[in-house]
Amino acid sequence: MKLSLLEARRLRGKTQEECAKALGVTVATYRKLERRPELLKVRDLQILSDFLQISIEDFLFLAENQ
Repeated sequence: MKLSLLEARRLRGKTQEECAKALGVTVATYRKLERRPELLKVRDLQILSDFLQISIEDFLFLAENQ
């Protein structure tokens, strides 16, 4: 199951404000991360994985042949 950050957040019923707080960033910064997930750092993915209780691998977008 591969999920965008937005899909993962909605699946767990969390708000952008809650995710921003978990990351220690502003809501505006979090919104930018939802729009441009390539800006996420590994540390951020780990925090969101724990917070949303979704495997970190489910956030990664790998080429189909990998």
